[in-house]
Amino acid sequence: MERLLKNNRLREFLSVHKIKGVLFDFDDTLIFTSEIFRYYMRQFSSNLISECPNLNFKGFLNFLEDTNNNSYKNHAVNPKRWLNVINTISQRLNFDGDKYKFLLHEYDKTIMQIYRTVPRIIPGAKETVYQFSCAGMQTALITHADEVWTQFKLSATGFDNFFPPNRVFVVDQDKHKGPEDWLCAVRSMGLLPEEIIAFGDSLPGDIRAAKSIGVSVCVWLPSEWVMYNDGNVPEGVITVEEGIGHAIEKLIENT
Repeated sequence: MERLLKNNRLREFLSVHKIKGVLFDFDDTLIFTSEIFRYYMRQFSSNLISECPNLNFKGFLNFLEDTNNNSYKNHAVNPKRWLNVINTISQRLNFDGDKYKFLLHEYDKTIMQIYRTVPRIIPGAKETVYQFSCAGMQTALITHADEVWTQFKLSATGFDNFFPPNRVFVVDQDKHKGPEDWLCAVRSMGLLPEEIIAFGDSLPGDIRAAKSIGVSVCVWLPSEWVMYNDGNVPEGVITVEEGIGHAIEKLIENT
């Protein structure tokens, strides 16, 4: 009975706002990705400290995180950007010869495991996508990542059963996700921006980008990445701190 009432209230919300489709970001919206980065960055730092015991673990980890953030700003999400991170570390620590080879070895053995690890599904993510589908909504994915890695994550988590290839929009890994990417995805769905709900964890790449093209209903799921939380939250955005499994409840509160 409770589920039926919730479904009816969701349909009422969608009808009131004239919504026909839902566009989801993938990483840290439907699946946990940042935790994989953080785990292997800590592992990389630990392995480096064992080779260079004069280094401070916390200090180096902070330096690694800052270097990674700066690399993201300049090189977006291309996995090859990690080579820039490695070179920056090498220059900072005056590594050469065998120590530089050690860095390259750890890059391949540890850092690249980020792209080989199956991510955990965020609680309620599949149920949320399914509920929108049952309510008659078109659902699609807009993700900013390497294409091969995206396909790996879709297959490994079973989200390829929810989003067929023609409903997966992969943003160029060498640029940053922006309004033009959201608009392209919306048009590919055959809809207008005001007819969709946008879900994402990045304020600049998801929420403000979607808002700027005319999406009126945006759901922000705050990220663990500081650069994704940068700037103001646009007026009217629905913020869900608890994760996507609580998003529909938040939406129907706004019916």
